[in-house]
Amino acid sequence: MTSNSAESVNALSLQERKYPVTKLMDYFVELQRRWFFERRNDADKWTHSLSKWAQSRTTRKMAKSRAWKVTGIDEYHYNIDDGGRRCVVDLSNRTCECRKWQVSGLPCEHAILVCRFKKQRDCSHLAMDYYTRVFVVSTYLEPINPASNEFEWVEPKNHVPLLPPVMEKRQAGRPLYYGCLVIFV
Repeated sequence: MTSNSAESVNALSLQERKYPVTKLMDYFVELQRRWFFERRNDADKWTHSLSKWAQSRTTRKMAKSRAWKVTGIDEYHYNIDDGGRRCVVDLSNRTCECRKWQVSGLPCEHAILVCRFKKQRDCSHLAMDYYTRVFVVSTYLEPINPASNEFEWVEPKNHVPLLPPVMEKRQAGRPLYYGCLVIFV
């Protein structure tokens, strides 16, 4: 089984996969170091309190909810009629009956509409913390330091070399093929 992330990394490292394992690991460490540096610097430049992705989602939701109707129930509860159904938004518990807000962590269309109804320009305070610029910067804050050069490594005095296991029984699976000769291990 594979995932999109594994496929992306495989496609990214087509040539490097042919390297010896130590060089391949150096490549991946350098790649990750570069990604952390770029993402940390990019997040530092954001002008909005939410990530770019979260901000674009919030903007789309705001445009979608323009024609809906809001009626207040009390200070924290609001009833929204979105044309097809009615939802109650609870600002004190950060919940909506559509459950999109609770599931995604970003305010749903109904919660965004309540912010506009209350004359608030920005509803980023309703999003979970992990969508904020501060959280993204702190995610990439830890530096990834390179390993020292191999000739600088110090071998411990009580070092015991690791040998491969002794295989006395033939392992299950396909036999090893060397040319036309079949060898059963």
